Amino acid sequence: MLAFLKRITDNVLLIPGRTNIGVIVINEHECVVVDSGIDDDSARKVINTLARSGFKIRALVNTHSHADHIGGNAFMHKRLGINIYAPHTERPFIENPILEPLYLYGAYPPRELRSKLYCAKPSPTKDIDELLNEVSFEVIELPGHSLGMVGLGMGKVLFIADALFPKEVLSKYVVPYHLNVNEAVKSMERIKELSTEYEVFIPSHGNILNRVELLKLIDENLGMIRLIRNEIVNLLEGSALPLNELLNRLMVRLNIKVLSLGQYMLLRSAINSYLTWLEDDNMVRINLVNGVPHVRRCS
Repeated sequence: MLAFLKRITDNVLLIPGRTNIGVIVINEHECVVVDSGIDDDSARKVINTLARSGFKIRALVNTHSHADHIGGNAFMHKRLGINIYAPHTERPFIENPILEPLYLYGAYPPRELRSKLYCAKPSPTKDIDELLNEVSFEVIELPGHSLGMVGLGMGKVLFIADALFPKEVLSKYVVPYHLNVNEAVKSMERIKELSTEYEVFIPSHGNILNRVELLKLIDENLGMIRLIRNEIVNLLEGSALPLNELLNRLMVRLNIKVLSLGQYMLLRSAINSYLTWLEDDNMVRINLVNGVPHVRRCS
């Protein structure tokens, strides 16, 4: 089982897919893999593809802890015995993947949220800084989509993980998932600042970008975030709304079709992040009314 291996530069390769897998070439025989895909099959494809091309995998790096990025970790660790490196804040979630559906649901999660889409197999990790003693690349903090997500810079190539989403994802889901949307906006601005230092930008989902395409996609992502924030504020023009009612009205206003429990939980978590952002900006307040959480605009 093989996948397509695309050469980006002399020392950067890519295995395109639903989750793009990066490959940093150390020498003509060794490489470091960036993320592992969603499951054992994804990991198997990576191993077989690189082996056929003559590469031995020295290490695996995770940009962050979401299941579609770490789902192949356990298989690669068991098969190859390699070390897995990750940002400090993300490591507990990779070593204990049940934490992701746990925070989405607010308790031990139901069966759907324990599937491979939300809960990978656990794998041991080391701090990503330790790998920098062996391999030279840049680690760029890009929090927001998750608590401690990072991008990786190698030469003229910057892996931007899930800091940006392609236009088709924005159109399909409307509300891009960010655990801390305020930090996500700052990370997008950080990438914009770095755009003059790199020439090729690789998101985890979607096509490879040049500088012009990158800046356009940043504007599209920021535009969607501004739209959602403004719609929330507009919905609160009258009286305070119960938290669940606000979510329901927003879904109607933005024509969001929720087709699964998992999608609903992601949406709820993302919108809660907007409310925290708005509260921090003193634009809304979240409090209890007759024992029910309500959201109101500040006067």
